[in-house]
Parts: sequence; structure tokens; C-alpha cells
Amino acid sequence: MQTQIGEQPLSFYPIIDCNYDTYKNFRCKNSSMESFLRTEARLSHLEKDSSTTLVFVEDEIIGYFTLRHQEVAFETDDEIHTEDCLEIARIAILESKQGLGFGQLVVSHIIDLAYMFNEKYIVGAALTEVVDWYRSKFQFKLMIEDEFSNIENEPITFIYLNLEFADLLEEYYNNP
Repeated sequence: MQTQIGEQPLSFYPIIDCNYDTYKNFRCKNSSMESFLRTEARLSHLEKDSSTTLVFVEDEIIGYFTLRHQEVAFETDDEIHTEDCLEIARIAILESKQGLGFGQLVVSHIIDLAYMFNEKYIVGAALTEVVDWYRSKFQFKLMIEDEFSNIENEPITFIYLNLEFADLLEEYYNNP
């Protein structure tokens, strides 16, 4: 798992291990993400509704992500079934660090966590403007072809990443 860019290693800390002063001035070009971090993230973490992790380079907060479990309905072969999925509820990178590869490292870290905890799927509602980034860097797929709007009336698209070991399962069943 790559967790650094050049000589800049990333560190990850649960929000409950950090002082409010550490993240109260975080700015990422998205006021709803900034507001969530300042006003809701800690309580949501304490109440076990979601888990927010702060991302640091040395002593500087450069981002955060919030994960939670979500039950999602999938349609396969004309059949609908539900799956518990790991949802990327929020992900934000400090405005001055955007475009430098830190977001890619954070999503890679989330994927590694999902594999470690044996999750089948990662889902999320991404701003439509970054969906192609998720698709090209990590092979996320569109969950729904339609575009929706979030609370801030920003266009979002629902995406997912299948983490199943289809090839390994097939090999296992074919060569026990």
C-alpha cells in the first residue's frame, strides 16, 4: 500500500483521537464538506453512525474521509438482492493539496481497508465532475446511469467498486 508522495508520508487518525483545533479551519473548496467536518463528523463517529478519519502529512491535515455501512439493492440477472456495502460517505482534500495525487492515495487506502475487512463492494455518491476520475483510476462503475442532486443541489452520480474475487472463486471451484 503506497501511503506517501515523494518524501511525504501520510498518517491516518480517527477524528476522536484529534483535537477540534486540528481540523476546524480545514478548507477544500466545498462548504458542505467543510461544515460536516466541523459540526457533524465527531458526533457521527461517537454515535457509530459513520467513521471519519483525518489524513495528515507531518502535522498538517490534508484531508479526511468518512465511511459507513450501507445496505444497497443490486439488480443481477433480472433479480434484485441487497448487499451490505462500505460507503465512501465523504472524501475531501485540502484545497492547496488538490491535484497532487493525495486523493488517489486516500482512495487506495480506503480500498485496502475494504479488502482487509473482506467487503464485497464499495459504493458512493460522487460529484458528477469526478466520476470519470474514479472510473479511470480505480475501475468504479456506474450504479445508476441517471444523475441526481445532493442537498447543495450539486450533480452527483452513484458509483460502486466490486471487490469480489470472481477469478479466484472460479479457480477454487474448478480445481479444489
